[in-house]
Amino acid sequence: MATYNFHVNKPNEIGKRRDRVSSKELSMAKDDLNESGIHDRVGLVVDPYDIPERRMIKLKDLLTERQNDSDDSAGILYFCNDEALLCLGENSGVWNVPKGHIMIGEEPLEGAIREYTEETQIVLNGIPELAETYKKDDGGTFYLYVLKGRTKFNARIDHEHTDWGYFNENDLPEPIDKWVKEVIENEKDSTS
Repeated sequence: MATYNFHVNKPNEIGKRRDRVSSKELSMAKDDLNESGIHDRVGLVVDPYDIPERRMIKLKDLLTERQNDSDDSAGILYFCNDEALLCLGENSGVWNVPKGHIMIGEEPLEGAIREYTEETQIVLNGIPELAETYKKDDGGTFYLYVLKGRTKFNARIDHEHTDWGYFNENDLPEPIDKWVKEVIENEKDSTS
């Protein structure tokens, strides 16, 4: 069986040029990992150039990341040709935008972009605009940003999601987050 190393993209690496692994190599690596009983449930991406020592440090960083989170969270609703990119949450079973907690000292837009990139491996080619803010039931604020583009990106979802897709306002999946649905409907009304 082949040995594979891993790499977790960190926020400070966004925009840096990286060597990519072909989809065939990635598929073979995942098959090997599944056969060995190791699962890629922590959002790791195959990187044949990584070394085990770096992997351990980065995995530790990933596991302790929650300590730096604020009560606030942010997400981005990306539209391409009037279709919204949505992800199905693994734990919630609800369709939503890629989102997550804002780190202490981080601006909401920075957090939204970081979370979007971490969860989809997509680097957006524009600056999202704040669409709405919502008070969360468990405290904190949820910042929902919108970006409209012409590129239909392919998401590479992380361990927090089980599915993704582009959906138009007339064919939204269920169940869907109420705030996301509201903003999708408002965006459709504003362009009509």
